[in-house]
This record gives sequence, structure tokens and C-alpha cells, in this order.
Amino acid sequence: MKHFANNHRRDVSFKIRDWILVKLHPHRQTSTTRESYSKLARRFYGPLQVLQKIGMVAYKLQLPKGSHIHPSFNYSFLKPFHSSSSTSEPAVELPPTTIENQPVIAPLAIINTRWHYTSSEPKPLVLVQWKGWPPENTTWEDWETLKDASP
Repeated sequence: MKHFANNHRRDVSFKIRDWILVKLHPHRQTSTTRESYSKLARRFYGPLQVLQKIGMVAYKLQLPKGSHIHPSFNYSFLKPFHSSSSTSEPAVELPPTTIENQPVIAPLAIINTRWHYTSSEPKPLVLVQWKGWPPENTTWEDWETLKDASP
């Protein structure tokens, strides 16, 4: 039984100054819209550097200045970062602020608009580019919900 239970487990250990990627839940702000389109969204942030090993399964990471996320993570939220280049520039930056340990993402620009006909009333949708995210991570959002949630 122990053999089959351990088949899906992974033995992971990181050294100090190793580069890793961290998984945040959720990686998109779901409070902006009631619909979440997270299947194709990025799952990991980083690379970040390991500062300290805390116990057997926790690691303290060097987070960017201004991020309001606790720096200690369980190893199950981490994976090693493998880069073909020798640069230490972050691939995807962490969100600068959080509410209840959830990342807050602000809209940067509205790129396009369209109407969504699902019920008796058509709803306006806007294509939003998010601040701190690359242009390929734009999403269609409900205009009324976005207008109420964003200043």
C-alpha cells in the first residue's frame, strides 16, 4: 500500500540560491468578474530565489519589493526553474498587492469591445489588457462588472 500511495508523490529539495517558480492560488483575480477563464492562464510566477529552508517542506523565497505575499511556501507550490539563458530577469512578475492573500490585478487598457448575446438582453464585453501582464494575457470581461470593480 505504501508503494502505491507514494507513486504520485515527488521527492523535492531545493538549495539556497536555487531559482524556482511558485504557484499562487488563484493566479487571476476572480473578484473582478464572476466568470473565471483560468484554464489558459499562467500557473507559475518567477523565477524567484530560495533564501532559506524552513523545516522539511517549507522554503522562504526572495520576493520582489512591494509584494504583499508571505515569503514562505510549501514545496508542493514550487518547481525548479530551468532556463536556456543565463539571465536572472523574472519571466512573470508577482502581483504587487493582494487582498486576503489573493493577487490584485488592475486593468491597464481596453483594447476592443463586443456584444455578448446569451440571454434576452445583450451584454457589452471589453477586451482588457492587465497591468503587469504581457499582451497575450488579455481577457474578455463584462463591462458592467469591470466598471463597478475598477475606479
